[in-house]
Amino acid sequence: MSAPIPARRSRVVLLLHGLCSSPLEVRQFARLLREQGFVVATLTLAGYTAPEADAAGASTPADYRRWIADCVLEVDRLAALHDEVTVCGVSLGATLALAVAAERPAAIHGLSLISTTLFFDGWNVSRWRFLLPLAYFTPLGRWYRYRETPPYGVKNPRVRAWIAAELERGRLSSAGAATIPTPSLREAARLIRYVKRNLARVRAPTLMIHAREDDVASLANVHFVAQRVGTTTFRKLIVADSYHMITLDNDRDHAALKTVQFFNRATVPASEPAGVA
Repeated sequence: MSAPIPARRSRVVLLLHGLCSSPLEVRQFARLLREQGFVVATLTLAGYTAPEADAAGASTPADYRRWIADCVLEVDRLAALHDEVTVCGVSLGATLALAVAAERPAAIHGLSLISTTLFFDGWNVSRWRFLLPLAYFTPLGRWYRYRETPPYGVKNPRVRAWIAAELERGRLSSAGAATIPTPSLREAARLIRYVKRNLARVRAPTLMIHAREDDVASLANVHFVAQRVGTTTFRKLIVADSYHMITLDNDRDHAALKTVQFFNRATVPASEPAGVA
């Protein structure tokens, strides 16, 4: 008698976009994950997702604690529906993924952190950024908005031109909103502080994918997490042909492949072979 064929396991990736962006930012990346057999879930988070993509939450004040809580609720919901829950985040979405993993260390089977942002120290970040706290906590914040500038986190000239054209037509592009309001920046800073304090609570197998020439967040972000994260399974991939927005740039397919391979290793049951990397 032939051995019974094991039931196919249901695997889901919670895919988190960056601050004041939208699921458009990760749409192509999500397609690549689905082609490899993963269910992909995305979220719109009030005060985090760009208002242009979330009219219902546009008037909700930004609050990093609610961002974490809403993501934790989604992880719990997905865990009730699927055998394995993994989380992939981009930019501040990777930072948010770390916060969620700290809150649900037993529920998350793997993390893929793309362009993790704990320090805004890339080569295209303004040298005046240290003055931002003045906007966070003074009346200046009522008028100040951070404005995206070329190269928009993208090395590929065709994609960069496409993003610029989108921003000419409206306030939201595939790479995010044209501007980020001060309250969102303030809550992002609070989220970053929370994650730095709680990295040791992150137990899920973790892959960090980062660009060597990241224009927003340098490789110091990778080194910081590697030295402090609580997981015993940590891997990193440094790519050479992208800037910050890897999921839109030249290394997109490679990053998706490595994410799939890592999740396959991290989530495969002990009784089954891991397969070829």
